[in-house]
Amino acid sequence: MRSRYSAYVLNNHEYLIKTWYPDTCPDHLGGTALKWIALEIVDARQGGEADSDGEVSFIASFFDGRKGKRLHESSHFVRADSSEGSGAWLYVDGKCSVTDIGRNDICPCGSGKKFKHCCGAVT
Repeated sequence: MRSRYSAYVLNNHEYLIKTWYPDTCPDHLGGTALKWIALEIVDARQGGEADSDGEVSFIASFFDGRKGKRLHESSHFVRADSSEGSGAWLYVDGKCSVTDIGRNDICPCGSGKKFKHCCGAVT
C-alpha cells in the first residue's frame, strides 16, 4: 500500500499498472497529477505471509487545485501467483469517499499546526 502511495506521489504510472490486478486495472489512471500531502494507514486485515488476500484502510491527504482533501479508502489486495509461494500484492479495488480538509483542522502532514498555517498556507 505504501509503495503504491509513493508511486502516486512520484507520478509513476508504470509501477501503478504493474501492481494493479489485471482484470480491474483501468485504461486511464487518475490521481497522479495531484499534490499528495500524507498517508495514514488506519487498519489492515489479513495480508500476512500465509494469506492470499488482504484489506488496508487508509486516509491519503492531497490538494485538488487549491483545496485540501482526504481520500478515505478500504482497498482490497490479492497475492499474485508465484512459484515461490510469496507473490507480489496486487491492488484489486477499493471503496472510497473524499472529504475536505477544513482550514482549522490539524494539518495531515504531522506538524501539529492548523492546516491554514501549514500545508494549506502554501497554495
